[in-house]
Amino acid sequence: MRAVTPAKPLHGSQSPAPRKVFAEHYPPKKVTALMDAGLLVRGVMRINPKNPTDAYVSLDESPSPLAQRKNPELQGYVVGNSSDIYICGKDSRNRAINNDVVAVKLLTRKAGRQLYKANRMGYDKRMDKITAQRRARLDRMADYVKNVNAEAASDDAAEPQTSNDSGARMPELFGVVVAIITPNSDRVFVGTLSNRLPAHRDSRASDNIPLDMLQFKPLDPAVPLMLVPKDSVPEIPHHKDICAVRMELWPETSKYPMAT
Repeated sequence: MRAVTPAKPLHGSQSPAPRKVFAEHYPPKKVTALMDAGLLVRGVMRINPKNPTDAYVSLDESPSPLAQRKNPELQGYVVGNSSDIYICGKDSRNRAINNDVVAVKLLTRKAGRQLYKANRMGYDKRMDKITAQRRARLDRMADYVKNVNAEAASDDAAEPQTSNDSGARMPELFGVVVAIITPNSDRVFVGTLSNRLPAHRDSRASDNIPLDMLQFKPLDPAVPLMLVPKDSVPEIPHHKDICAVRMELWPETSKYPMAT
């Protein structure tokens, strides 16, 4: 007989509604009305594969005069020659993936910078979570490099130091995705299946993952982890076996999209 976990309420009239992890997408009519009013812009999503919490939207059409009046940051914007809109973090991306055509609401520069700094701090903390063994190895490598470079320090003292953080320049435009206008038609991805479910950093999502799911980890780091029903897989492959799945629904109550 299957035991009932006390922590989870039984289904019934008293069962709470699933918690929302993401904001609901605006309906098409609302998107059209807000775009006509100059309060939204549209463009193509591009996710940074080296740091998937960073994403950018390239406008696929010039902002209307009304949009430029409503958003002074867009004045003089030229498609292909101006800064992309920076989408900071997975919450702001709101379930959009690479090459989705999305509707974006611009943030004020102050709000965008605060979000950007918070995202950078979170990224740095994740990078700090490495094993003690790897940390010791990195320390040894750093000491070796330091000793080697120390011998040439006097010769290079007059040379100007170059900055290594040129890629960390603060973005100029910030926004959040409020709707997916046209999903990317290519939603088949290659990766590996595993019985191990994703670790829950976010308690909001931890109760929303059924136990009869497999984890799909794409080879492309810009693609999110996915959940695949076990009964849709004829035979569970070895965790190193490569397979392909199709991304299906991604409700706002789930941290991960469904796939088959």
